[in-house]
Amino acid sequence: MIQTCDAIIIGGGPAGAMAALQLAGLGWGVVLVEQGKRHRDKACGCCLNSQAISILHDAGFEHELHRIACGETRRIRLHAGADANAVFSLGEHRDGKAGLVVPRYRLDQMLLDRVKEQGVEVLQPGRAKVMSIARHEAQVEINTNDQSQLYRTTLLVGADGLRSRVARVAGLQGTRRPSRNIGISFNLTLGSCDLDRHAVEMFISRHGYLGVVSQGEGTWHFGALVRSSGRDSRNGLKSLLVDVSQTYPSLGACRLDQYVPKDLPGIQGAGLMPCRPRSIANERVALVGDAAGYVDPFTGDGIRCALQGGLLLGDSVKGQRPGHWTMKQGTHYRSSWKREIRSGLRVCSILAFTLRYPALWRFMMKRTDRERHPFQGLFERVIAT
Repeated sequence: MIQTCDAIIIGGGPAGAMAALQLAGLGWGVVLVEQGKRHRDKACGCCLNSQAISILHDAGFEHELHRIACGETRRIRLHAGADANAVFSLGEHRDGKAGLVVPRYRLDQMLLDRVKEQGVEVLQPGRAKVMSIARHEAQVEINTNDQSQLYRTTLLVGADGLRSRVARVAGLQGTRRPSRNIGISFNLTLGSCDLDRHAVEMFISRHGYLGVVSQGEGTWHFGALVRSSGRDSRNGLKSLLVDVSQTYPSLGACRLDQYVPKDLPGIQGAGLMPCRPRSIANERVALVGDAAGYVDPFTGDGIRCALQGGLLLGDSVKGQRPGHWTMKQGTHYRSSWKREIRSGLRVCSILAFTLRYPALWRFMMKRTDRERHPFQGLFERVIAT
């Protein structure tokens, strides 16, 4: 027997959860499918900038957010060589916090718990298979606990990340082949080290870059973008770890070059990136979060974009009866997304391009005021409020 709902959301990350909250708040009957188990982790820098904090506070997560946070960030320290660095201040939220460090599994579960409270049917862990997408409805088969159920919906939301399967089935996937950039994250417990526990430390290498933030009690979270020319990203990660360990004295004490990638604690991966779909919405499907487009994790703006995408999806159906989604709503969502999110992604693309050339950053850093770097304006457009 086919069950009917107003919207099915595939993916339970920040974008999918925020979209579910918005639709449920408007009276929509929503089913959310997340394939990972409770408290599952994902590759992520675990940093929330002031804009992401504002969105979560406005959504009523102020107390829960500060309860699950394990650190605070006030600045970015960018290193392009042993003697070439720059410091960028982070825009502050209205409560005085510039940024928060929140483990991804805590953030996602906080959001999903609220989603359940709002009456959304959350199927976790569950697997969704899009059976058909027609003009008037989409049909999705959902498997949970070895049981299968077929659902019919008027809106299918793809919040399933990079290389979205929903985008591919809906014909929204981009035709451009993505670069072989892989995102990696892992945690290490260190003794004494020369790292700033209130900063996002960024280390540039010809093999990619490495970001480090403190999670308190001697635990540091590492997020890396690895540029790999082959299929095996482990070799690229190893090259990156060796290079930054030998180049930067503050990382030398961490002895990253001694680790075998597969043995790194809590290692997670995501890719390929950048990833851009041909379109983010049509008369039956909408893409949010990374599925709608992701360029590069360098600016730490991914969570903000994901949350805001969920908000924009809700705004596009305000004033409509539950379950009413047509090309008109899809066009409204696309326009809002381009205005509020795509401009930031374009700036991020410029920064990502320059990061391919560490020598350029070293040249500028050595010849300009470290407190006012030429790329400061680009950072402010993306991460400052």
